[in-house]
Amino acid sequence: MSASDSMNPFGGWDDTLPVCVTQVIRRWTTMHDHEPPWAGMSRDDVLGMMRPLLSELLNEARDVDHERRRRRLVMIAHDHGAFRSSQRCSEADVLAELVLAREAVELSLRQAGMSARAAREMLATLDAEFALAQRASVRGWYRGRMRGTMMTGTWFDRLLEELE
Repeated sequence: MSASDSMNPFGGWDDTLPVCVTQVIRRWTTMHDHEPPWAGMSRDDVLGMMRPLLSELLNEARDVDHERRRRRLVMIAHDHGAFRSSQRCSEADVLAELVLAREAVELSLRQAGMSARAAREMLATLDAEFALAQRASVRGWYRGRMRGTMMTGTWFDRLLEELE
């Protein structure tokens, strides 16, 4: 086993987590399926970019290059936030779904037979990654909001957008 640190969050577990992303997605969707704004969305819209986002968070590909994986995580989270913005979700909705995703991971770990303490300890190694995903998704959400404002602005605003 390699040492776990902030640059290698899975190190203590040799890059494996005893959960399947599909299980986490299933649990995550049932946690908020009946809540607005997700209750009125089609299944594809509910998921947004959560499948690839969770895949990177949980290192489903078992990529040992953690810096490259973090860059992918930031890009996917940013795109997810922009997608939620285009759906007219609130910033709070974007943050809430990532909190629910963390809870879904914990419940999946517990269902896999892990004790509550061990599940919390394993999740603690992912907290920096979840925080990174939250910041990137909020930035994407704001970027989407700015873009949406520009699209509904004056012809001059739209022209400036095109010139960027």
